[in-house]
Amino acid sequence: MAQVAAYFLWKAKQPVRYINIMKFMYFSEREFLLSHGSRLTGDELFSLPCGPVLSNTLDRFHIIDLDPYWSKWIECNTQNMFFLKKGDFTINSFDHLSDAAIKILDKVYEKYGHYDAFDLVELTHTTEHCPEWHPPGKFRLPLKIEDILRNHGRDQRQTDAIMKSLQEQDEYDKLIADLVS
Repeated sequence: MAQVAAYFLWKAKQPVRYINIMKFMYFSEREFLLSHGSRLTGDELFSLPCGPVLSNTLDRFHIIDLDPYWSKWIECNTQNMFFLKKGDFTINSFDHLSDAAIKILDKVYEKYGHYDAFDLVELTHTTEHCPEWHPPGKFRLPLKIEDILRNHGRDQRQTDAIMKSLQEQDEYDKLIADLVS
């Protein structure tokens, strides 16, 4: 997740509001799911009043200086502007991102990189750009992957196949995590 956020900062070549990074990451997660039938970050998706978010990523944004991996890449100032740590970053620095991921990130940045934060929030509230988002009221609502798939043209057979594949990947990831711990 940190490398996805850092990649967008690298592309921007300037500080970026954290809400922009969150929206770029959400659009990337969704596009990766729709294009490849798998998740980019594996993060949980939720509807919040400011639009869809990656839940664990949002949590990290609030403690970025305390997370050693995130703080290796990203700094945050008091105005909630994120910037890439100083260093000679190249495309090869993002070694946890596949070529397919980078292609999606580039596509998302090209499409949304020029928006300001509040325009991005408004955009995520439109059914044209984000039909899966629903106003959560004062709380948050989980965004179901099935709803994303269906709202973006996947039929029931395609949705079921993707959901089965995602479940198998989750089970595999849990097994590996259990073996490592």
